[in-house]
Amino acid sequence: MDSMTEEPRRYRRRASLPHDLLTAVGRTLYGEQWQRQMARELDVSPRNVQRWANEHYEQECPIDLAPRIIELLERQGRELKDHKRAIIQAVEAEQDRVGVTMSATFQASTVYGDWRGTAMADDDGHRAIRNVLREQGKLGENDFVVGVELDVGENHSGKVTFVQVYGLAIEAGDYEEAKAALSDKQHLGYVKRISAGEMTVEEFFGLFKRFSVVMSWQDFNLTGREYAPLDVD
Repeated sequence: MDSMTEEPRRYRRRASLPHDLLTAVGRTLYGEQWQRQMARELDVSPRNVQRWANEHYEQECPIDLAPRIIELLERQGRELKDHKRAIIQAVEAEQDRVGVTMSATFQASTVYGDWRGTAMADDDGHRAIRNVLREQGKLGENDFVVGVELDVGENHSGKVTFVQVYGLAIEAGDYEEAKAALSDKQHLGYVKRISAGEMTVEEFFGLFKRFSVVMSWQDFNLTGREYAPLDVD
């Protein structure tokens, strides 16, 4: 054997999955005590799985088992969706049975509602609420942000430093899918109300390129009505 051209057998390494990746997948599937259950599913010895998960062993999980592991992950994903659907159905059934509906209305509200109006904003593609939630790890891969909520609590000093911000998201892959899901629906179904945490006023308005609010006093309802402005500096 030419030692310069052929690698010695003891140094050859089979294509394999890293120890830490196998451990992460195992814990996701079966929790902390995952090794025996994974061994059963892969039809291998528990001792082999223990070795593959141990970073101090050179031997790692053969890459030939990767398709089976992917299948286990996909199966769990389907099962989780089934469980989610079953829980939603159970909640709805209980609400119908007891005559109680857990719901909210997408509309601004305060204690007295003295000032009422509308708001409009231009999206900031970089510093947008969806990106903030994604950076915080709170927005799922299939979550699509369809609304934003700003909450300013009662203040007595006339100065507001922090505000509470929420993103409202539904399960949709893109804009068209979200639009179809919400089309012609008075009740939107389940919507995730995801807290972005406290922000300064500057940080909140920084989520948008432009922002405009108009409000009218109590029942005067000026929204949409034309007028001739007399600007006074």
